[in-house]
Amino acid sequence: MSVYRKNGNRIHAYFDQSRNDQFDLKGKNFVKNIFSKLGFLTIDYDKDADGNHVWQNTDLLIKSPKGTVYRIEPEIKRERIFGYTKDGVDIPLRKEKYAYASIRTKFFIINENLREFIIVDDVKIKMAVDACGEEYEGYGSLSNSKNYVLPEHGCRRVRKLCRKNDSQRHYDDFVRIPLSQAKHYKLNSLGLWQLCLS
Repeated sequence: MSVYRKNGNRIHAYFDQSRNDQFDLKGKNFVKNIFSKLGFLTIDYDKDADGNHVWQNTDLLIKSPKGTVYRIEPEIKRERIFGYTKDGVDIPLRKEKYAYASIRTKFFIINENLREFIIVDDVKIKMAVDACGEEYEGYGSLSNSKNYVLPEHGCRRVRKLCRKNDSQRHYDDFVRIPLSQAKHYKLNSLGLWQLCLS
């Protein structure tokens, strides 16, 4: 079964501004809550002083009690889509810029039920981009690029058909990180976060 098929029907990913607005604050608050409990300082980083969105920045900055700073990019996924992360975590290639910043970046992929999340380190994004360059793995009716070879570590670039709205479709590139190359946490019956082993 392909990551983008369910019961034989294709699931198209597409950017939905209203969904983004709905989930963006939820994801940021989720990450803030986790890190504040660990004694970290969390700072909103995606808006300027006038409240305008700064696309070059991740959503959050966090600072550890020892002074280490990280950039955090949280993303909420609907529960039915989050289930497909077992086949790999897809991060839009446009977010690659965060992986090459001077401050380390962590990508948080969060189940909308807030009981499960995955952390992808910026190093894994770099591995995929460096290994594949302009070559990509195709999905659905899209074939792999001519010289594509799956990297041994499994971190790779994928291209898939996405829906921009109900009538427009376009191809978009993602970085796919195998779950074995990420950290996957679930809330256990005691209400504690438990690392899941692949």
